[in-house]
Amino acid sequence: MTDLKNYLDVALEAVDSAVSIVSKNFGKRIDFDTKSGAGDWVSEVDVSAEKAVRVVLEKHTPDFGVVGEELGSEVKEFTWYVDPLDGTNNYLRGVPIYGVSLGLALDGEPVLGVIADPQNNDVYTSVQHQGAFRNGDRIQVSDRSQEESIIILNQIGLDEEVQKVVLQIEKEFDKARMIYCGTISQLWFASGKYDAFFCDMSGGGPWDFVAGVSISREAGGIVTDFQGNHKDLLDSKQLLFGNDVTHPALLSLLEN
Repeated sequence: MTDLKNYLDVALEAVDSAVSIVSKNFGKRIDFDTKSGAGDWVSEVDVSAEKAVRVVLEKHTPDFGVVGEELGSEVKEFTWYVDPLDGTNNYLRGVPIYGVSLGLALDGEPVLGVIADPQNNDVYTSVQHQGAFRNGDRIQVSDRSQEESIIILNQIGLDEEVQKVVLQIEKEFDKARMIYCGTISQLWFASGKYDAFFCDMSGGGPWDFVAGVSISREAGGIVTDFQGNHKDLLDSKQLLFGNDVTHPALLSLLEN
């Protein structure tokens, strides 16, 4: 049986290589282009950071697959999922809400995650069945009541049925926020700052959430698709992160 913790140092080294590139370029004028459409941007920093991550992964785990947002994909039994700069739109505008994400999946299931929040000098980690941590300190999802809960929304409005659910969320929970960075949203949920993350990632991919799913689950969170399925999430574009209070409440809204 493979000890997954052996790969945590690899992931930390890879993420650190990307953070060094991302951090030194924050606030500078950077060339960028659009990918799938207006507002979906990719910069030279995204590409350089992913290349740096891949160099580390190839050195230490040459037999693993790698799926990256910018430079293609190869899926194997063990596969790394890398988002070298999540929140590119924020980053290019000087908004300090962005992250570097690297997750490992075994047969399609997230089992390890490392996400860096460079602006706060925070690194979040998880290994399956071993807990979730921020800078070495264990983190836990919140246990607030529904009345106290705040929901993070992400890229909502692309689907008419989803829009209806969002209106219901705002009625039922009273408080909802959007921060336009899925990676940081997942961290703020996992560490208990917010109480759920309701996300429609149409236009994204599994690199957006493999690490965050691992970290959130190890922090005690529940992560499913909008139908309540816990498995085979890598092909999903719509995910629901919640605690023991918010997840069933939000899932009920989706079912009605």
